[in-house]
Amino acid sequence: MTKKQKAFVFSLIYVSLGTYAIFCSYGIDECYCENVMILYMLCFPATILGGTIRFGMADGYVIPVIIAQIITLYLLYKLCFKILGK
Repeated sequence: MTKKQKAFVFSLIYVSLGTYAIFCSYGIDECYCENVMILYMLCFPATILGGTIRFGMADGYVIPVIIAQIITLYLLYKLCFKILGK
């Protein structure tokens, strides 16, 4: 695997876990899980923006959270690629 691929795979897994934690952390969510806060804290840097949107909006939060997580994925990918490039 090249550096770009490694950075992308790591970023994708990390942000995906954070996205899962965001969508499962509220009591009325369909996939609610009691232990998701451990995952939420593990992926905290990737869930700051999406989690803020999720808990700030009562309805219609899915699309804004996904857009925020895509932006987070891009920024984390760039950061990881820069770190791996050294």
